Amino acid sequence: MSITVFAWITSYFRIMTLIFNVTIFLYMCDGLRIFMNCMPYLTTQLNFITKMKTALLFSAFCFLISCNQSSQPSMTPNDLVVIKKAQAQNTIEGTLKASMEYDFQFSDQVQLTDKAQFASKHKDEILKSIQVVEKATIPGKDFILVFYKYSVGADVAHETIYMKQIDGKWYVHSGYYASYDEDPFKNGNGTEGKALLEKADKWKKDDDNIWWK
Repeated sequence: MSITVFAWITSYFRIMTLIFNVTIFLYMCDGLRIFMNCMPYLTTQLNFITKMKTALLFSAFCFLISCNQSSQPSMTPNDLVVIKKAQAQNTIEGTLKASMEYDFQFSDQVQLTDKAQFASKHKDEILKSIQVVEKATIPGKDFILVFYKYSVGADVAHETIYMKQIDGKWYVHSGYYASYDEDPFKNGNGTEGKALLEKADKWKKDDDNIWWK
């Protein structure tokens, strides 16, 4: 009798366990169905949250930029750099002066070096002292080599520059010619060309001790 009761009790618990497992399974299936039905809504919410995050980050970025700009001092007319037009002149001296005046505009506005400060301070004396010493012609070429000098106090600076006349005005020629070349000007007069360039080097050699040049 006792064995029969024990077997019945065991069978009862097995049946209850099976019912419980089936019930859990059904609940899980129902929960999965509800979750799948909610997926479009969840996706929409996630997209909305992502867009909101992007908008907030962009707004914060714009706010930081505006704060940075507002912290900068406002520009005034005195802060603006106005560069005057520079043009070739009818004389070699006139073009040299116009070219140096153009360079002095930068020395006046941007004084970060001692040379810039010196040039801005003594520009009037430099411009008044410009003197063309020699105009060397180059066979077969339409430009010349100009030897000129200018001074500040007892210091005399020596320079050379290539120039070309076009329509009655003298322009700075931008070519580069080296004395180590066998025929610097490519005109078949290599010896004369090298001699002219060596002369130009010697002309400027005395300026090694002029720090402001």
